[in-house]
Amino acid sequence: MNKWKKSEPVCSGIVPSGLMRGCGGRRPVWGLSSRFADPAGHAQTPKISDVPFSGLKATFTHLVLDLSKGYTAIDLIALEMANHILLTTQLDLPCLRNVVRLMMSFGNMEGLAEKVKIIVNRVGLENGQITLKKAEETIGKEIFWQLPNDYRTMIEARNNGIPLIEQAPKAAITQSLIAMAKALSGDDKVKAPEVANKKANLGGLFGLWGAKRGHH
Repeated sequence: MNKWKKSEPVCSGIVPSGLMRGCGGRRPVWGLSSRFADPAGHAQTPKISDVPFSGLKATFTHLVLDLSKGYTAIDLIALEMANHILLTTQLDLPCLRNVVRLMMSFGNMEGLAEKVKIIVNRVGLENGQITLKKAEETIGKEIFWQLPNDYRTMIEARNNGIPLIEQAPKAAITQSLIAMAKALSGDDKVKAPEVANKKANLGGLFGLWGAKRGHH
């Protein structure tokens, strides 16, 4: 949400409901204002009642909130209100380390950890990636979905300002995202497509997390 301000001077406006309308390529996109202020213009720490989730739910059938990396007060409110929390990672040691840390933090917040679904992005990017099985053992949670690596398709869609469904409807990454959306919407018949991934050397990984677990 913090990135929203970059497009604000050119093509957005703040509406009374607290929504911001901006330009997203060919289509308008909407987002929450990242700051709340009282009538005098002083910044405030928002409460759940301050964030217009009721208006959002009445306006849209589905809400997808791209949270900041700072886990601000608004981010935490969004996490509390969410039906699903999608935590995106990659199959490398630094990313998995962050997942473990975040899951430990979420475990201290009532009801959050149970809503988290792990999404592995850019599967197949490198030959040395950690296997899904070992990643699941490390983070202690099942991988919900895999997204294949398709940098060229993604960068073309982003640069053209066109949704993947229009830019490359038959691409593997597009089909995977569509299937994931259906699964999140309650379609039990949809299953995550498997993405080929070669094994990696895990000696350093288990050495690190073995030491970490020894402290708990």
